Amino acid sequence: MRTSTLGLALALLATTVPAATAAPSQNSVYAAAHPDDFALFMGKNLMDDAVAKTPFVMILGTAGDSGYGRGVGSNIYNKSYADVRVTAHIQSLRFLMSMAPGSQVPQTNQTSEVHAGKRVTVYKIGEVKVYTLMLPDGNGDGSGFRGTNNESVTRLRSGAVSSIKSLDGRNTSYTLAELKATLASIIKTSMKGTGTVWLNVSDDAHGTNPDDHADHRDFSKTVQDAMSSENCINKALYKGYAAARGSANQNKNTTNNRMGYWGALNAYLINDGNPTTFDSEHDYWIDRQFFRESWGAGGCRF
Repeated sequence: MRTSTLGLALALLATTVPAATAAPSQNSVYAAAHPDDFALFMGKNLMDDAVAKTPFVMILGTAGDSGYGRGVGSNIYNKSYADVRVTAHIQSLRFLMSMAPGSQVPQTNQTSEVHAGKRVTVYKIGEVKVYTLMLPDGNGDGSGFRGTNNESVTRLRSGAVSSIKSLDGRNTSYTLAELKATLASIIKTSMKGTGTVWLNVSDDAHGTNPDDHADHRDFSKTVQDAMSSENCINKALYKGYAAARGSANQNKNTTNNRMGYWGALNAYLINDGNPTTFDSEHDYWIDRQFFRESWGAGGCRF
């Protein structure tokens, strides 16, 4: 478990990130339920891709709003708790991408695209696109929160609710079929013309990733379902909370750089008034990453 202070973590970024050693490295899609899941559970592979300047796309499923919706919640500056979480994720990616040799800090442009009839907010950071669906946080067990009408991806999948609405101000409504169609459109459009596609998502199998957050599991299932007709897709399936039961499996240099990335995300959280998550509850995921691979037939032709 790391016990470094935030200042030390940022200072450690002076070291050089080693070359990628993991398989998921080209034409990658990273899809995760919450704004900090990328850094916590997929951080090494994501960092390797960013430093190698490998084009990739990210899809953020929920706003990570903890039931506050667009409300202030625990934010001390009366800003939207969810908006700050998403912004911190976006800003920390700029920090991560600036670590590539010879890179300038990339500018961020916010726009939107229509996929399967749904308008989705997109952040373009250099050559990377981040799609933010801003669905309601589903709570750890998938039951949702009263503040967002107990809507969740888990309850959408089970049929407990017929649709869920986004928290991006558009109140975009998604049935399960519409959500899958939107995800499929984002992925196929983004990966058009590439032969090798890696889909990086949470491991949805209880046997290999037990006791994970319901949002992790069910958003991953939904993304995989969206692409189930395409047998060309390679998958990297990441452990979530269960990774804490394993041992550190990175060298010191990699861990130091990941800690810096995590520190940058938290610096933005603090700056905009949200509580820090730079603490012992979260930090022990930074020195490890576990995933299993599922290989497709290759040769995607979207």
